[in-house]
Amino acid sequence: MKFKSMILMAFLVLSHGLASARDHADQTTKNTDQAFQKKVSKGTNIQSLQAKVMSIRVNSRQSKKPVLYSTSWCWYCNDARDFLIEHDIEFDDFDVEKDKEAAARYKKSGGEVVPFLVFGDKTIKGFTATAYHQFFDISVH
Repeated sequence: MKFKSMILMAFLVLSHGLASARDHADQTTKNTDQAFQKKVSKGTNIQSLQAKVMSIRVNSRQSKKPVLYSTSWCWYCNDARDFLIEHDIEFDDFDVEKDKEAAARYKKSGGEVVPFLVFGDKTIKGFTATAYHQFFDISVH
């Protein structure tokens, strides 16, 4: 079932853009809420069900990949890419000079410099290993 959802999400992103894919994800969350509500019977612990719904919401938000806005010539962008790869962090990388749609999303998200990393509602401008360790809550060895 998860595989089918992932394929559907990829299709939506490719055919209708990221906004439609987010709308689909929001609808899926809404459908999950409705399914839990239907299963509630007399005497069921509603707080337990609400905790499960919140867990699903948090996990679905955390599963989204970080987005790196970069350029091909930027050394710090290369360092940011290398950091993400070395720490096995899956991410989407968009060159803001070659992709006009990505450049628009970059500016809308508050991008002023590259690299610019967006993950959920958090952003980070530029690159230092220390900042990325803190951003992803990775301990330094």
